[in-house]
Amino acid sequence: MSTIETKSAIHQLVEEINDDQFLQAVYIILEQKAVPESDFWGELTETQRQAIRKGIDDANEGRTKPYQEVLNKYL
Repeated sequence: MSTIETKSAIHQLVEEINDDQFLQAVYIILEQKAVPESDFWGELTETQRQAIRKGIDDANEGRTKPYQEVLNKYL
């Protein structure tokens, strides 16, 4: 089923429902999904962004430690 067909089918189903409480619940779910999720990157400080970039560069260059080694440090 295509996106357009799915939207049309949902619309038809909603038209047949008369339960206000159920419709309100569906509305809340749809409204939350319709609001785009914020990108956390814009909320970070420049220092935090640089630290993340450095971590990515380290990982790409193979400068990593095994998971178990890191875990053992904190156990």
